[in-house]
Amino acid sequence: MDAAKAQYSACLREVATANDVKYHTARRAVLAAGAEPKQRGGLRASSVKMTVEVMSKLEELIDEDCRMTLQQLRDCLQYDLGVDVSVTSVHRALQGMLYSTKRLRIEKETMNSSVNKEKRKAFVVELNKHIKKATW
Repeated sequence: MDAAKAQYSACLREVATANDVKYHTARRAVLAAGAEPKQRGGLRASSVKMTVEVMSKLEELIDEDCRMTLQQLRDCLQYDLGVDVSVTSVHRALQGMLYSTKRLRIEKETMNSSVNKEKRKAFVVELNKHIKKATW
């Protein structure tokens, strides 16, 4: 075994000197030639956590209570489905489903009532009358 290793080493040294490269460079090139190239980039199936089931659960949770924070949604997914996802993943999933993650603004009941709309309409009519009378 040692003789074969020594002969292999000697061959590598000859190849390295003949090609004017260092021994370690030649050794690395020989080792890399026999190996399969590693996969770079892309999506590994084992790391996909945002499945259709998780997305539908997110939608269900939002339909139940739209005031839940991203952290609360994440915790519910962990508790209900046992899926550990980051808050960022929840945010991206909601953006992908065209949900806004801005703060919920609850409108007051009187804000757009028919009475207020009539008052605004009357104000605009009077304002337009004053504008038409004005000479510039």
